[in-house]
Amino acid sequence: MASPRYLTKSRFKLAVECPTKLFYSSNKTYNNTKNEDSFLAFLADGGFQVGELAKLMYPGGCEVKDKAHAEAEEETRKLLESDNVVVFEPAIRFKNFFIRIDILVKHGQSFELIEVKAKSYHPEKPKIIGAKGGILSDMRAYIEDVAFQKYVLQSAYPGAKISTYLLMADKSRHATIDGLNQLFRVERVGDRSKVIVDPLAVEQGFGESILAKVNVDPYVDIVFNTGVECPGGVLSLPEAANRWAQAYQDDARIDPVLGPQCGRCEFRTTLGETLRSGFHECWRQAAGFVDKDFVEGTVLDIHNFRGKKKLIEQGVFKLRQINEDDLKVKHDGDGLSLSERQWLQIAGIPSEDDKGGFYLDEGYIRTEMAKWTYPYHFIDFETSGVALPFYKGMRPYESVAFQFSHHILSSDGRVQHVDECLLAEPGEFPLSLIHI
Repeated sequence: MASPRYLTKSRFKLAVECPTKLFYSSNKTYNNTKNEDSFLAFLADGGFQVGELAKLMYPGGCEVKDKAHAEAEEETRKLLESDNVVVFEPAIRFKNFFIRIDILVKHGQSFELIEVKAKSYHPEKPKIIGAKGGILSDMRAYIEDVAFQKYVLQSAYPGAKISTYLLMADKSRHATIDGLNQLFRVERVGDRSKVIVDPLAVEQGFGESILAKVNVDPYVDIVFNTGVECPGGVLSLPEAANRWAQAYQDDARIDPVLGPQCGRCEFRTTLGETLRSGFHECWRQAAGFVDKDFVEGTVLDIHNFRGKKKLIEQGVFKLRQINEDDLKVKHDGDGLSLSERQWLQIAGIPSEDDKGGFYLDEGYIRTEMAKWTYPYHFIDFETSGVALPFYKGMRPYESVAFQFSHHILSSDGRVQHVDECLLAEPGEFPLSLIHI
């Protein structure tokens, strides 16, 4: 028997980015570059750590550990028969929606729906609403996620009163113990990550919490009132959720709407590879592209260009279709302006500045270098900023250096290695002697 096809939290988020992705996400014949992205895996590990820390804020909470839909749903139903209970990862299903809520607190007919994020937050500078009153772009996905969960929970429990929260890393707080991060050790199990919580974190506590519980009811209401922004326009949340859930259940491919979001599409591969490329299929269908068009370049390739959406809506898809007026090319002084740098991608590098396939304004760089004085100092360092700090007194995402080197170049060409710092043992605070 085939597994049920439900619209989950992750699939809802994917559909907000691009509804066509729902079809690609469940079809293993399409390449997914996110499966190969080690940096995204590292970010996810931080999220798992924060999730385990969040659970310790609710001692006595019950976790629904079963991964199978029906079993997890039944276990959740039994737990929610209690008037007062905290449930981690409860499974809530309504029609063809299925969600696992991070933390659900029930008091009688009232629920607290808590979504845990490794996202940083500062209570004095919350940065959720912009100057014009709308939800800021880097927060909107989180708010829409919570709004979708509330929609499903409210549908499953229509008589309940639901309050919504984000639990995030509070950058105004400091860790009160050393080794907080190491109490939540991440282990790889195949292609999945598992967090091993040190018994000391449970038995002796983990210090004052560095997580902030933020009520997001006003922002969730904005989503319910104004709708969900996605390629092709704005849809009411119920309309979007039901349309996408039905398409996913039917394994139906929603016609693509091209836009700047295509440049971030993970369902792609290079031409000629074995796995299929959703990106190329969308552009072939919606823009009539052939292989040569991709090779020659698209409007998506223009560096840091904010007018991509407008050009695509006008039917301008190819680099060779763009003119200087489209880019509003202007010269801002010495060196290349941003618009001039963008125009180079289309018009090509002038022969006098072509240094073998790359642009170099030799006169400008020589003028700048003439202002430098010997000796030159070359300082290389690596830092880490994680949600759960390594040391007492540090804030979430505060940078700590773990590698450092310093070299000096003299006017006669001599290079001197001055100093370096490498951690000798895991957990050792990085110290270095800097002599400049």
